[in-house]
Amino acid sequence: MERQLARLLFGASFFLLTVAFASGTDGKDGLTQVDLESAKAVAEALKSEISGANKLSARQFFLLGTKYQRRAVKDGNWAPAAKAFGESAILFPRPLALSQYAESSLKAASKTVLAKGKDAQLQLLKQTIDIYDSALAADDIQHELNPAQRAQLVQDRNCSKEYLLNQKPLAHCPPLQWLAVAVN
Repeated sequence: MERQLARLLFGASFFLLTVAFASGTDGKDGLTQVDLESAKAVAEALKSEISGANKLSARQFFLLGTKYQRRAVKDGNWAPAAKAFGESAILFPRPLALSQYAESSLKAASKTVLAKGKDAQLQLLKQTIDIYDSALAADDIQHELNPAQRAQLVQDRNCSKEYLLNQKPLAHCPPLQWLAVAVN
């Protein structure tokens, strides 16, 4: 399984290099994983011209992410889904790709940060909130999310922010459940 994942990720990376070469860019002008935590960087990227090749590659990575997401629901391995959604969002930061990236990344890292303690949990939650903010900024530009999706995204962001401020677990806050924060 790990060997297949390594091959897939290598193939995806090679594909991205091919796309970048074909589109005449070396990737320096695009977003980075860290940029996905900046609503401003995401908004600026969406206001600039995103190549058709990047949009196509982003769609392929998003579809791969949904495939891995279905598997992760069964086996609990969220890392491949997070990687695929992250690659999609880097190439074309659509709101749905960003929100799926935030959630998959949180689920993938939750056990690791739980073992490292509360500070690591809080940092991961802060990163998730930042990506939620980026998804909302992207939706302000693209208007891609339906009202229910946007409302859920706002609710998840707000309850996570409230926990970050007060450190009191809240009921009905999926990100806290994924992070394994005890709810009173």
